[in-house]
Amino acid sequence: MQDQLLDKKGANRKPGSGRPKKSIEPDWNEFTKEELIEIAKRYYEINKNKSKSGKLSEAKKLNISYSKSAKIFNVCRQAVAKSKTRVIKVREHKNDAIIKKSFLDNKSRYGRLRLSAYISIWI
Repeated sequence: MQDQLLDKKGANRKPGSGRPKKSIEPDWNEFTKEELIEIAKRYYEINKNKSKSGKLSEAKKLNISYSKSAKIFNVCRQAVAKSKTRVIKVREHKNDAIIKKSFLDNKSRYGRLRLSAYISIWI
């Protein structure tokens, strides 16, 4: 049994547990202009049937101008710009520091109700 655990080529070894393959990134300079146009058309055909949010998420991944990506995905230019530049703000509560400190003081043992009771006694 001990030999099977140490053996890396045993039958009990999980498939795919080795080193992952290195991903090959294409060199776009070796493609001709016609081939790049064909790639762009194929990309358009794949993403044509996606919803608007799916198209915007794909447009966010591309590093081209807003107007060009809006034409490719057939969505409004402003929608593409908003999806690329929008930063989600996290609202901070006025008692966040107190809550975090009391949670760490109790070694993360208390739930929401016990923590609120602890804070009300503490304040």
